[in-house]
Amino acid sequence: MPRKGKFWQGLRGAGGPSGRAESDPNPYQASPPDAHLSLDQVEAEGDIVALVASASGDSATIMQSVISPGVINVFASSDWMLRPRQLKPAPSPFVGRTDILEELDRLCSPGQNPTIISAIDGMGGIGKTATVLHWAHMRRESFVDGDLYIDLHGFDFRDPVPPATALVRFIRALGFPTSEIPQGLDDLASLFRTLVHHRRMLIFLDNARDASQVEPLLAAGEGLTTIITSRNRITSVDVGAPLRSITLPPLSVQESMTLLDELSGSGRFFQAPEALEELSRSCGFLPLALNLVGGRMAGRPHLAVSRLVDEIRNSHGGALLGALRSGAADTPHLDEIFAWSYHGLTARQATTFRLLGLPNAATISIDVARALTGASTVDDNIDSLVRASLVNEAEEDRFYLHDLLRTFARSRAMADETEETRSSAIRRMAAWYLGSSTAASNILMPERVLPRGLQADLADVKQFRVYETAMAWCERERTSFASAVHDAAQYGFHNLAWRMAVSMRGFYNIRKHWTEWESTHLVALDSAQADADVAGQAHVLNGLGTLMRQTHDASRAVAYHSQAYEIRLRLNDEFGAATALDGIGAALLDQGDFAGAIARFDEAYRLGLRIGSAHKQGWSLSNLGEAELARGDFEAARTYFRRSLDVRSTVADPWGEGRTRHFVGKVELDAGNYNQAADLLGDAAAFRRRIGDIWGTAWSLAGQSEANLNRQQWEIAVQLLGEAVALLESIRDPDADLLRLRLCSLTESGPDLVTPGFDHLGF
Repeated sequence: MPRKGKFWQGLRGAGGPSGRAESDPNPYQASPPDAHLSLDQVEAEGDIVALVASASGDSATIMQSVISPGVINVFASSDWMLRPRQLKPAPSPFVGRTDILEELDRLCSPGQNPTIISAIDGMGGIGKTATVLHWAHMRRESFVDGDLYIDLHGFDFRDPVPPATALVRFIRALGFPTSEIPQGLDDLASLFRTLVHHRRMLIFLDNARDASQVEPLLAAGEGLTTIITSRNRITSVDVGAPLRSITLPPLSVQESMTLLDELSGSGRFFQAPEALEELSRSCGFLPLALNLVGGRMAGRPHLAVSRLVDEIRNSHGGALLGALRSGAADTPHLDEIFAWSYHGLTARQATTFRLLGLPNAATISIDVARALTGASTVDDNIDSLVRASLVNEAEEDRFYLHDLLRTFARSRAMADETEETRSSAIRRMAAWYLGSSTAASNILMPERVLPRGLQADLADVKQFRVYETAMAWCERERTSFASAVHDAAQYGFHNLAWRMAVSMRGFYNIRKHWTEWESTHLVALDSAQADADVAGQAHVLNGLGTLMRQTHDASRAVAYHSQAYEIRLRLNDEFGAATALDGIGAALLDQGDFAGAIARFDEAYRLGLRIGSAHKQGWSLSNLGEAELARGDFEAARTYFRRSLDVRSTVADPWGEGRTRHFVGKVELDAGNYNQAADLLGDAAAFRRRIGDIWGTAWSLAGQSEANLNRQQWEIAVQLLGEAVALLESIRDPDADLLRLRLCSLTESGPDLVTPGFDHLGF
């Protein structure tokens, strides 16, 4: 198993003049080769706060990190970090807001003040997000170090995003290694402030609940600009920097008329300006409502404006859309603006709209829409909803509802649909996902044993014939699938929820989508317990153990796998027990307990022999090879890997075979047989690429690069390592930073000064 090298360089005492202990051989510390580090100040108050100056020439950058007593963690200039570009697309069309945009220019232009924090408040649908995005895209080039964006869900059906969750997302987006991210909120906030200090970048905290949600996300630094949007007025924050507040009003009459005219077709209202003005007033001059009305008009080019105004005026018994709950009595009610479009739907279209509001997924595929509604002819209904601007098209055959519209659709479902109808819709969706993910898993990892009964009761689940299409479907659906697991559990379909999560573990393992892996499996464990399914609990515990190993938490991995092992023994499930033993052994290997690991792997292998499972034997033999390699017995490792490949030739397990092929080459790399290692690791990379194992391909390419470097093939080594970095970046793997640092070392030092020996090639 891989042992991950530390990204932060730990020092005890002042070290040498470079700020690094003289005995430390690691050439891959965070600082650039030309940086000169010196310890400026250390203050001890429980924890140690290390202030480190990283100087190049006459310039200096100060950064801060809170770390454990007795250890100073040092990392230098932020040049190694990613420059994220997370802003959503700029809205189009966009009209007006000239005074607000000028105010943002005055308050928020980078370089005007050391730290800029602006809060924009206003009612829902007023256009806060659109205004900030429009301004931010116009000024994007000014923020040379990137932009961060997060929707904090302060006002919608989802729970507000905890500050710690937001900080982890930002820290990952900046390229910081996942395994080095701390746990506590204070440490996360301290690390985030360190990473963005002295960076000229924009941080957009959208849809915040209140000051307490955003305060941990605020940082001070020259050139740093933070903009907050919220329906609540945030007038002060405890961050040591002034906050500038802007309240966003509705559009002006002229701006609203212009927006309606552009949305519905330029020049449409020239002959009826009074009707256009009344229509704008009916929408309360809210951009969201105007977009709905404009979309309706665009879909009905021959509808007379006067007739449209009459329809709105006469809706709901002649009321002019009522009053907004949060506004004055003569201000239109947003729900009734939605209702105007809603009540123009046919019965089937309205049912489709209501049911689409039930899932929490950000986007919904046409297949999921069919499952939700139980209708194979839902396509026309969705097309009508798109034309009515009640549903938006994200991409081909994939749709989403604006948050406010989703809330409205859900409220209508609660009012107009029975509990049985709502529950049946969620169950159909969960069952469809379960059947489809099971079909995908059978292609991606055909020898992986799934729980009995992992089948859906629908005939039209997705079917896959080849590896590539199964992988593409899993990738496309992964975030919506994770939401569906939560939905199934929330509606009490626990037997579906835990099985859904387990069915996707093979995909999570291949692509390393750790966030969805953890979130689905934690819900799955609760569901399996609620369902009193002990076998299900063992499946989920094993998945959590594997996840903990891959995220470098070996102690928790041992605990999860051990719980699974105890359950398997009680159930007389020898295959499951062998799987759990392999997991325990792998975690012990990560902890350096070679004897304990080998004992577990050997026991797992013997269980595989007893039950006649070639699949299990192949894995256990490969694990034994890794253990022998880790303790330096190359000949024993070669023997185990050859035996594993011989056994695996009798079963279809491409992912496992690719892993073993890699280690066959890794043995020769560690043994110094560089020509042979280059060939074998190249073969492993090609094999893993063919089966879509992006993560595995990257590490085999990295190993091949090291082999070529050791045989003085510098240009080939750089090319291969560049390909590996690009692959890890494509799946947003935090280990891309480690390979990128190695690549920088190779390219900057040149072929004559490179020291081989990159030690993070466990895969």
